[in-house]
Amino acid sequence: MPGQDAETTDVAAVTIPPEMPKGLLKRGRGLWDEKAQILAGHPLGLIVLAELCRTVDRCERLDAQLRGRDKEWMSIDLDPFFREHRLSDGVTVVDVTAKVVMNAPLREARQQQTVLKQLAAQVDAFERAAVDAGAGRASSPAETPGVPSIMDKIRARNA
Repeated sequence: MPGQDAETTDVAAVTIPPEMPKGLLKRGRGLWDEKAQILAGHPLGLIVLAELCRTVDRCERLDAQLRGRDKEWMSIDLDPFFREHRLSDGVTVVDVTAKVVMNAPLREARQQQTVLKQLAAQVDAFERAAVDAGAGRASSPAETPGVPSIMDKIRARNA
């Protein structure tokens, strides 16, 4: 550009990456790092991506819970109901009613997996729109010869 030196031109061409949502765990952060730059020009796409990242983290936490690496997801409550019966021969029989308490992580995990699929489809649609519109091309990382970039993979998938 006329009137700009090379250093000023390079700084102007750099786009600021979108800010990562607070509280993301490892998998959510990795997904954000991989996809946020592509969706930088699509505010709604970034919102959906943030929800996708949170959902990925929720699924990870629920999986840990179901595998026993986290809080219990099932317990047996023996307290609520005792009943005594006196038989004719003088023997007393005590009936105990046990209640099994399921804390619903399995059901919640299934629901989160459904949401995950829906959000992933939406993010994919935003990525396709970004590629079609040319968003993210100026800010893509330097290419390594012989190794396709994520943009190359997306373009090949959409071809």
